[in-house]
Amino acid sequence: MTMTTTTDHVEHLDEAECWHRLLGAQVGRLAFDGRHAVSIVPLNYVVRGHSLLFRTVSDADLLTPQRRPVAFEIDGWSSRTAWSVVAQGDLNPDPDPDVLAREAEIGLAPWAPDDRGPRSTVVELVVRTVSGRSFPRHPRSDVPWYW
Repeated sequence: MTMTTTTDHVEHLDEAECWHRLLGAQVGRLAFDGRHAVSIVPLNYVVRGHSLLFRTVSDADLLTPQRRPVAFEIDGWSSRTAWSVVAQGDLNPDPDPDVLAREAEIGLAPWAPDDRGPRSTVVELVVRTVSGRSFPRHPRSDVPWYW
């Protein structure tokens, strides 16, 4: 793992480490420009190359053309550190017509119930940039606990 320290408290993760953490997670949050405000939705995903794949309903708000640029975030922690990775890119609906036939192979089955109908649209987030940071979990003495 290669990380570049930028301060005494925060380390910026390099691209390889960011992808390693994306590969190790299963759930994240997708942020996009919604109809009336920024929307953030949790979803399960898989990594394919330098893209993230997930499923949604065919009329999902995030699929409208003017809402293509998005951000995707995962985070985690251990007893000593906390970390966050953000991937930014563009959405590509239905990148591969055969992907639904192989969903069990790649683990792309949706976790949540189909409350709005079947999640039959596979969407690819083509990642343009990825960044991450890690920092100690122990509170600093110079920062109030409620900050």
